[in-house]
Amino acid sequence: MHHRFWEDAVATTCYPQNRSPHRALQGAIPFTLWYEQSPNVSHLKVFGAITYTYIQSKNRSKLENHCTKGRFIGYGNLYRVNAYRIYLPQSGKIVFSQSIKFDEEFVICGQVGRSETSSLEGTLCDIFQHMAATREK
Repeated sequence: MHHRFWEDAVATTCYPQNRSPHRALQGAIPFTLWYEQSPNVSHLKVFGAITYTYIQSKNRSKLENHCTKGRFIGYGNLYRVNAYRIYLPQSGKIVFSQSIKFDEEFVICGQVGRSETSSLEGTLCDIFQHMAATREK
């Protein structure tokens, strides 16, 4: 994926962290402290996963594809809470959608899956491995 998605990668990394126990909060979950309810984590997805986004019938002709291929780059914003943020490489657009099928066989470090590893994915993997190594020390 292109370097322009660094901001999305960081935001997508923070999203599940705020729904996980933190040592600084004595094992408490930030989401629980803020909203006074347990977070639902069933919708969490792998950053950069291949997606197939449904195209509504009003936006296509009868013989055109019913879906378009994209990449998952984040979760909904303030106004589209239950939507996923999808990058569509064919058009270069970023869209929000709820009608999506995910192909999560792809792992960011390129170790597993059918997708090729780009320079950004390799760089992200290096950063995450370095962060894990420094935490252990």
